[in-house]
Amino acid sequence: MDNINQENSMNEAENALKPVKSDNSDTYNKNEESYSNNSPSNSLIKKLEDFDQLAEAIINSNYAKAFEKNIKVVTDEGATKIETVVEKSDIVAALLLGQELGFSPMAAITLGKQLSSKSYLAVQRGKSLGLDPMTSLSKVYSFTNRNGDIITALDVSIITKCIIEVCDKMEYIRDYEYSRLYYNMLDNSYVGHEYLVKSLKGSELALNPKYFEYIKDVTSPEELKKAIKEGRIPIIAKGNTFVTSVRLVRSSKGIDKIFHYSIQDAIDAGLHRGFHSTKKDIKNNPIYVDGRDNWNNHPSTMLRNRVTSIAGRVVAGDRIQGGYSFDEASEIIDITED
Repeated sequence: MDNINQENSMNEAENALKPVKSDNSDTYNKNEESYSNNSPSNSLIKKLEDFDQLAEAIINSNYAKAFEKNIKVVTDEGATKIETVVEKSDIVAALLLGQELGFSPMAAITLGKQLSSKSYLAVQRGKSLGLDPMTSLSKVYSFTNRNGDIITALDVSIITKCIIEVCDKMEYIRDYEYSRLYYNMLDNSYVGHEYLVKSLKGSELALNPKYFEYIKDVTSPEELKKAIKEGRIPIIAKGNTFVTSVRLVRSSKGIDKIFHYSIQDAIDAGLHRGFHSTKKDIKNNPIYVDGRDNWNNHPSTMLRNRVTSIAGRVVAGDRIQGGYSFDEASEIIDITED
């Protein structure tokens, strides 16, 4: 008998979900699973009572699983236990919100409790970037900071999409490429990786004129003294790192710029394991950084993601609207995605 009742309830829910087309240009796009909202009269469900009736049918069907949540219940004996419940108000809220976001009722039911105030903000943010609602839910992330404010972040693929839309060229000129690290010989301070102290001249890397590279067993003391006298900074290679660089060209803004991000940059930001380039312990030894699992396990991917998001905010900031990537936002707020 329970199975028969459940089947009847499911049939009732499915019948209620069937699109209705009137002479007032109410339309239903089967492929996009969305309803047009050209006038107030074209809503599939026109009364709050209809939402309530549909929610009642959903509770008694297999669709209810999408709305299950655990709550603490105190028994008559005073003990606390966890119960799984489905509340009608949650279903009604999902249906209302789904309709507002352009989802069909079936899509809203399938998404269930994933539809929330955060998903609403994600979809609205996605609209401004030309994304459909489903892409927005999967590629626009929501975070809550310590003040309770909701912050949205973008998947790197969306940042890349925005860059390509406004730029004439996007080119990764090096991808997780080996590079030496350079230090100032006068005070042993960190200067940067090879691609910060050198630049391409044709097909060769040429040292920035403000630096003078000291090479052991090659550079003479006289050459070093002369360079210092000329005001050039003597540098020496010590250690190595890996670098990813991207070039963005946006002619309409007069921009042609190369952006870099290195593993050493990630170490100094506390993201990747290794020795910090500037911070020392009480014995004047470089501080070791443990880093984060995602950076330690996937360094090449993380480098590419990071340099893309940084470059995108600079060159395509008007399109991206200042958005951080998922990883950047989680690092800033120090939380995980909801």
